[in-house]
Amino acid sequence: MVLTAAADGPCGSRGSVRVCAPSYEARLSPSSSGLGSDNGMASRVEVILVPDLRSSALNAAGLLRSTPDLDVLLLDFPETLEDEVIKLAEYQITYEQLIRTVRERRILPEPLESWTYTAEPILRALPRLRLMRPELEICCYTPAESPFSAMENATKIARLAFRVKATGKVESDEWRDAITSSLTRSRELLDLDVSKLALRGRGRNAACLAGLNAFRLKQRVADYWDVATVRSAERFYYRTPLEVLLCLSSRRELSDEQLSMLALAHVEYVYRYVLRSRDRDEAHSRWIQEKILGKEPRQAIKRSKHD
Repeated sequence: MVLTAAADGPCGSRGSVRVCAPSYEARLSPSSSGLGSDNGMASRVEVILVPDLRSSALNAAGLLRSTPDLDVLLLDFPETLEDEVIKLAEYQITYEQLIRTVRERRILPEPLESWTYTAEPILRALPRLRLMRPELEICCYTPAESPFSAMENATKIARLAFRVKATGKVESDEWRDAITSSLTRSRELLDLDVSKLALRGRGRNAACLAGLNAFRLKQRVADYWDVATVRSAERFYYRTPLEVLLCLSSRRELSDEQLSMLALAHVEYVYRYVLRSRDRDEAHSRWIQEKILGKEPRQAIKRSKHD
């Protein structure tokens, strides 16, 4: 069972969600926004939707290299990392030195590999990007507490998933509380993101990396640019069961039956695919092959080794 949604757009109530996200524009006239480049040209921000996959991060790095007339790059990394990221872009430190600093200063929660899995392709692309555009400004816009909050929420969900695996029962109230808490915190952090983006990028040509909240973020920041667009790093993306659960819960109250079905699907995704795969991309690929396209498990595993 597959539901289709446009990135951060409306979600259905069953199965997974396929994201088909072509470039989408929200145009504002200079007179209505009060903004514009000094040379009279319209200022533009392109929010790049990057799913939580390494292949998506690699695609996003390619999009950044091909983006013309870029004044500022807005990265969804914690603001406490910005100085080190700029040093990396200017060849003052290596990628390995940056990671060592992150660990020493505890800028991000452990295990750090959970973050570097998707961050590394972007970080390694920055020096070349700066060589191509020496005047490019780089900004890390998420609050320092954002990755720690995300880790805390992930830990809560992981504990609930373990209990479902052990008992076979979904405790709907506890799942609902965990999801509500996660969404509430995400909205609070989004407010801080918008303030930082407006402060650092408004009125200039900008590219902004974001997750599955890209459309919501675009709607919030559109007033600060003449033209706001969303572009996906993936032509098609199937949301995982947990991503579907979060998406639907952000729009309406789910019944216990709907919540239980998605919780069970998430547990299956984790224990059948994530824990039995080499990495996140392989798990997602195997899940698509089996659950979305209906291929036999052996065929799906064979396919994932060559992705």
